[in-house]
Amino acid sequence: WVGALAAWQTVLTANPNHAGATYNSAVVDEARGDVDGAKKGYRRAVELAPGKAMYGTAERALLYRLGQSR
Repeated sequence: WVGALAAWQTVLTANPNHAGATYNSAVVDEARGDVDGAKKGYRRAVELAPGKAMYGTAERALLYRLGQSR
């Protein structure tokens, strides 16, 4: 996961508004058990690309698993 996260962070350093890199960083955060990072990342990805259904689905699925809602 370290290599994947580093790659996405490199993209985000160059372009902080890159929705795909934001989403993929959130996926890595979730896989690593960083729930707060994943929640923030998914929310930011949704804000950056509201029409990308996959981002909202991932956010809602995480919140559901946590027993939370948006």
